[in-house]
Formats: sequence, structure tokens, C-alpha cells
Amino acid sequence: MGILCHFTVRSISIWTVAQFSSV
Repeated sequence: MGILCHFTVRSISIWTVAQFSSV
């Protein structure tokens, strides 16, 4: 469960950075 949560947070962080980068 902890690994899944960590993976989700990591994915959201990457997605957020991608959004800022494309702006």
C-alpha cells in the first residue's frame, strides 16, 4: 500500500512539472 501511495505521489509530481514545463 505504501509503495502504491509513493508511486501515485511521484506520478502527480511528474505530471505537475510537465504542466509547468508546457506553459
